Amino acid sequence: MGMTVGMVFLLWSMNVFIEAVGLGNSSCSGAAAVCGNVTIPYPFGIEPGCFFDDSFAIYCNNTLGSPKPFLRRLDLEVLDISLEGTLRVNYPMSWWCPYGRSTPNVSLASSPFVFSKLRNIFVAMGCANVAYLLSSDG
Repeated sequence: MGMTVGMVFLLWSMNVFIEAVGLGNSSCSGAAAVCGNVTIPYPFGIEPGCFFDDSFAIYCNNTLGSPKPFLRRLDLEVLDISLEGTLRVNYPMSWWCPYGRSTPNVSLASSPFVFSKLRNIFVAMGCANVAYLLSSDG
């Protein structure tokens, strides 16, 4: 069974964005970076010194056929970045069946990102399912 991914919206604190405006490193060109078909504006960046902090560092993976941006610390593919505070990523889905099990665990605890309450849907499909989300703050 192939890896299934879902689209997830992550939010980051607008305080980080407000702090980041105008604080771009002078060693960067000032123009947003591009990886594949995704524009990567500051506070995110690809080059060292061109992102707000390590949570906003992106690497451009060129080994997948066409270039795709990934959040370096969380290893999640970036689909879109909005300076309104939304980051859309491919998030691995967990599945279970009698023949195998995949339970990805991507922790956002040490990052400035949270799951969007309004832009995501949590779905369990099949019969006799148990589905849950865990939060470190209860």
